[in-house]
Amino acid sequence: MSNLAAKAYPDNVTIICSDFLEYSKKCKEKYQLIIGNPPYINIKNMEKSFLSSGRNICQEYNLSKTLLQNSWVAFILASIKLLDTHGAVFFVLPTEFLQVQYAEQLRVFLEGMFNTIHIITFNERMFPDIEQEACLVYLTNEVQALPYISYKQYEKLDSTTPLLESRIERNKPLKKWSNAVLSDADIDLLNRTATQYRNIENIATSAPGIVTAANNKFILTAAEVTQYNCTNYILPIISKGIMARNKFEVNDSLIGQLARDGKKVYLLNLAKTDNKTIPEALKKYLDEVATTKRNDIEIQNSYKCSKRKPWYAVPIVKSGSVIFFKRYDICPRISTNPQGIHTTDIAYNLQLRDGFEAESLVFCFYNSLTLAQCEFAGRYYAGGVSELTPTEFRSVCVPYRRIHLDDIVALKEMFNRNEDLDKIIRFVNSKTLALELPIDEIKRLDSIRKRLICRRKQGN
Repeated sequence: MSNLAAKAYPDNVTIICSDFLEYSKKCKEKYQLIIGNPPYINIKNMEKSFLSSGRNICQEYNLSKTLLQNSWVAFILASIKLLDTHGAVFFVLPTEFLQVQYAEQLRVFLEGMFNTIHIITFNERMFPDIEQEACLVYLTNEVQALPYISYKQYEKLDSTTPLLESRIERNKPLKKWSNAVLSDADIDLLNRTATQYRNIENIATSAPGIVTAANNKFILTAAEVTQYNCTNYILPIISKGIMARNKFEVNDSLIGQLARDGKKVYLLNLAKTDNKTIPEALKKYLDEVATTKRNDIEIQNSYKCSKRKPWYAVPIVKSGSVIFFKRYDICPRISTNPQGIHTTDIAYNLQLRDGFEAESLVFCFYNSLTLAQCEFAGRYYAGGVSELTPTEFRSVCVPYRRIHLDDIVALKEMFNRNEDLDKIIRFVNSKTLALELPIDEIKRLDSIRKRLICRRKQGN
């Protein structure tokens, strides 16, 4: 490899083949420019020697060792060690770097180290043959420059004119650099309007749903309930967000329809059951499940099951009068739950505080500000699916007010007819935000929402 590289460069270029982390420890020289496309290796696949070196570099900068969840983290920090005062780092990095939670500490650190940050993204995939979105990140210190983050999005890798560009100066540290797709003025508007309304934390308590440790084994179809003679040992449950897609309300009728469609909607509820009373057909089924292996470990010996007594006694947590599905595609989904249907941990179960009403909360949630905040606060994964952690969800504000029954009925019918999302949002806006905000600000909030959705959908 070194001979091939040598032929490609002039004689005055020095080529060094070395472990980069080890080189950064020993090298005394400082460089004006460091360009790289570091390996993307998850911590589970790292060699012990690399993991040790990477953690040592984190500690040198007083950063937590837990920051090193992927190898590119170590390469960024090692590059900084080799950089001249006004030098620059120019890396190809996974797009997740811009917004994953574990890298937030690193992004804040880099904002303190560099006054100039450029982020370049493309609608076209940089590496079409792999399931990995990538971007370009340029870090430097410009002389007498105000700290800023520049964001540019291009259609193709060889495009010369950006589709979109923005610049962040006031809203630093930004924490999620993917939000640099917005301007300072956009973020100012989000923050200012949000202060006018209550956040979820002030409206309700929220908690994750039930953790079974093996949904496909502990949650049964109607046919399986009959087969194992366990009608008296089940609870209705929603285990996938798609089961309640476009549903204003989750109820027994929905469970019945899902059951008729052959879906798994009945959770085995054996936490307080004497083993002697369990039907023989169910005992036989549990014996089969016990020795079924997942990742080479029998289910009864898996981490969560091994902590239970007996191992199949799934802990039942309280359901909520409102359900929020933490992962979503185009739009966050929230539903009323008047009959107390349980969910797995795909959802947060809300217990409303005094003075708040479930149907009004669900109605008010579908406005431009709240949905834009969900996009701004959350993080997204390959395929463009977004997720809100419990803390992020509780921070989202809602322009809550008591909604007239006629309007609630109208919105339910819109959901039942699978109306266009934009039409639903305009209707909700007219009954919530429009009572306090100018129409031009509401339009800007909706534009922000759509821009943030496009950001996480690009390349997919």
